[in-house]
Amino acid sequence: MKKQVSIIGGSGFIGSYITRRFLDVGYEVKIAVTDQSKKDKFQHILDMGPVEVVECDVREYDSVIRFLEGTHNLVHTGTPFFLGAEVEQEEMIIPTVNGTKNVIKACQSAPDLQKLIIIASIVAINGHIPMMFYDPVKGEDHVFTEGDSTVSLKSHDPYCRAKYQADQLVRKFVNENPQLSFEIVSLYPGFVIGPPLSDRPDCTSSHLLYAFKNKMIENPSIKPFFDQDTEFAMVAVKDVAEATYKSVVTPNLHREKFFISNETWRVSDIHRMLNGENPRGKKWVMYSNNKAIKELGLQFRPAFEPLTEYLEMATV
Repeated sequence: MKKQVSIIGGSGFIGSYITRRFLDVGYEVKIAVTDQSKKDKFQHILDMGPVEVVECDVREYDSVIRFLEGTHNLVHTGTPFFLGAEVEQEEMIIPTVNGTKNVIKACQSAPDLQKLIIIASIVAINGHIPMMFYDPVKGEDHVFTEGDSTVSLKSHDPYCRAKYQADQLVRKFVNENPQLSFEIVSLYPGFVIGPPLSDRPDCTSSHLLYAFKNKMIENPSIKPFFDQDTEFAMVAVKDVAEATYKSVVTPNLHREKFFISNETWRVSDIHRMLNGENPRGKKWVMYSNNKAIKELGLQFRPAFEPLTEYLEMATV
């Protein structure tokens, strides 16, 4: 049987690395883009190798159905990532929640589908991010595991609430469907870091790293992080791509959840590392990655590696 994967969001920051990972091991890759006329947003993908580009809007069920034709493995990473949405329903809730709903519904009508990998987020588990990076009920020293109860409040950022709602939809579906003709696996990355593979201006991760490197406290969205010296649970974007690949090739993972996160550092130390300095504080793991290491065979990179790669790219 041919090795094939379709990726919703395959030209974005995380999706680009996932696309490249599957191309590197000989998969036929198809990616979804919302507008094929905007070739500048996915030209870097075409430069990687033979990739089929199909126009698809996850907000439209029929569009997702057409995209899934001939798909064996589907990766859904096509939700917007930015904090402080101004029109939360249009910018966050609808594309994230309704998009996930349409993807799951369409997958049930895809006869060739074997795996659906959903790229969720740790904010679906701990919605107190970004204003508070720990659950005040569980305490600052709590290490989250995949078995932790989730929390989402109306006061939380729209991005966090959207990811929570989408994840709850997935959890409800898989719990009600312990046996399907395809498997559903959910991955929960932390703050994904590393150099982007494109020159697209819409990479939130790069914007945050740039702001942290330059300590842009004049930005009202950045200042609270430095005022509180808040903690970020980070993961290399290459590790997210590897986790996605391993989730596709590892059998019998239906309904499984995996935290894809590694070292947690305070923003002051992230600032130091991005400026070539040694951190002064101590790293720790806020979201346990033991399950991903054991069951997916992942080996996580220390934070300084993707931060250094980003720094080298930014200074070229």
